[in-house]
Amino acid sequence: MSRPNSPDPVTPAVKLVGITRRFGPVVANKDVTLTVQPRTVHAIVGENGAGKSTLMKILSGVIPPDSGEVWIRGERLARPDPARAIALGLGMVYQHFMLVEPLTVAENLVLGREPTRRGMLDLKAAARAWPRWPACCSGAPRRCRSPWPARGSGSRRSYCRCCRTC
Repeated sequence: MSRPNSPDPVTPAVKLVGITRRFGPVVANKDVTLTVQPRTVHAIVGENGAGKSTLMKILSGVIPPDSGEVWIRGERLARPDPARAIALGLGMVYQHFMLVEPLTVAENLVLGREPTRRGMLDLKAAARAWPRWPACCSGAPRRCRSPWPARGSGSRRSYCRCCRTC
């Protein structure tokens, strides 16, 4: 008997079909097709400049493909939409993680989907509204109100990097 929230084993978690992306005369991705089934792990490897990051940015809705289709959990993303990709359960941790330095860890975690109260960030509402906090991030808004540590310390950055993808 399957659990109510378990993914359909037939529907791919991710499916890219015929993805091509150019930057001027440079072809970053050419006719890439990739299918990832739920609960599987894949690695995309290649030399610098091979198009790995470009492909992941296309998948996560940050940039559009010139041609091809992006599917997440059976839903076709007609245009780039990072918020929709996140809503469908896709989280992305980029090699060069983009954080807003003046914000706290908690503020970075809810960035882009932040609940507000009287025009201010409402961290309590963020904790309630984001029910998918994994065990490692439990209570993140309460525990991460501090600003980033001095340069060279990566513990809070790593914590945020992991939790932001949930």
